[in-house]
Amino acid sequence: MSNVFNSDVHKQFYIAGVQDENRDALPMKYVSDIQTENAEYLYNRYGADLVAQNSTDSTYSTPAFTYSADSKLINLEAISADRISEKEMSRQGFDIVADRTNKHAYAIKQAVHRNAARVTRLGAGSILDNEVLAGSASARTPITVSDTNADNIAATVTQLLQEGNAYGSGNPYVMMSPKQAKFFNLFSMGAGFSFADRALEKGMFMLGGGERIIRGAAGFGGLDVIVTNETPRMARYVLAANLTAADTLTINGVVLSVVATPSAAGAVDLGGSAEATIDNIVAAVNNSNGFAAGTGAADSYFELSVANRAIFTNAGITARKVSATTIEVDGFATLTVAEAGAQSTWSAVSDVMLAGAYNSTTIALPSAGMTVKEKEVPLFNGIEIMVAQQHDAVIWTKDAPKIVQVLCVA
Repeated sequence: MSNVFNSDVHKQFYIAGVQDENRDALPMKYVSDIQTENAEYLYNRYGADLVAQNSTDSTYSTPAFTYSADSKLINLEAISADRISEKEMSRQGFDIVADRTNKHAYAIKQAVHRNAARVTRLGAGSILDNEVLAGSASARTPITVSDTNADNIAATVTQLLQEGNAYGSGNPYVMMSPKQAKFFNLFSMGAGFSFADRALEKGMFMLGGGERIIRGAAGFGGLDVIVTNETPRMARYVLAANLTAADTLTINGVVLSVVATPSAAGAVDLGGSAEATIDNIVAAVNNSNGFAAGTGAADSYFELSVANRAIFTNAGITARKVSATTIEVDGFATLTVAEAGAQSTWSAVSDVMLAGAYNSTTIALPSAGMTVKEKEVPLFNGIEIMVAQQHDAVIWTKDAPKIVQVLCVA
């Protein structure tokens, strides 16, 4: 039967199909440089800039040129596993190759996009928030975007990009969510020549090839605009002092409980200092120790239940330590936060626009980075397939802030 993996030809077609779909339909692809060569490291193409100096005898000279190679190991894997039963294989008209190619490609390209968008946000050289928009120093307060301030936001983004030399290689881009896009009059028929055709042919805002793209959008200072549901969201959790036992923090409805001795899923050890507790919370959100569901260690944390970990995974939730008293949690599409405790506060959730020069982000998707494995499933009929794609992303800015992150109220 044609829908059974009975030859290497099918397997090769399956692998190639995932790769092609993966590279062709992630939002960050439109603004990034995609590297497909099978290299273990990506090296910074820029060394230290030459610096002109005047010597003591008033003659012009330059110091010795030194090159420090920034390297980024391709060390991330997007994984999608699937179980195929004998019953599925026997169904007439069901193409397992096509079905699994589409399913796994979606999961993998989503992981690649989210990693690239996260790296781009964290590598941004400048920030636009409510304070910067008003002419003050940044305090990371998100902007409430409205019809009345949309033009000012677009103008300020353009200013920051110009100051960061982001126009050197062509027109910059801005990537935003549909919620923010409506304020810039991007959904009208006059917003861009491609709107009607794309809306009719592909629909809008789907991750898999249906992103809304407007070249030279008049509603946003002439920048190229990409509208997608997969924009980063971010909030910060700040401690004034160490937590106390029974304090909690909630992320997308998942409760993490700080306790003296963790013994149940979602429990986090109360450290001897605020920083120690911060470290344990970050490890718990990311499951840094790789504990199985409901297991862990009394001096760190107990891993979430399978259902709660799925909530984090589906929303792309990760955490990072910003300082001894601050955690930054980010996700995609949706992020909600809450807390219970006298020493902790959450910032407002920001829906982050990304603006910058094309190809400032480099995404590594090596041609031989895809692997597909089949194995028998003990005590079950059928086979299990696991697909993995090595990938990573890095920002090249040549010492210039060519990426701007714009914090907006989610």
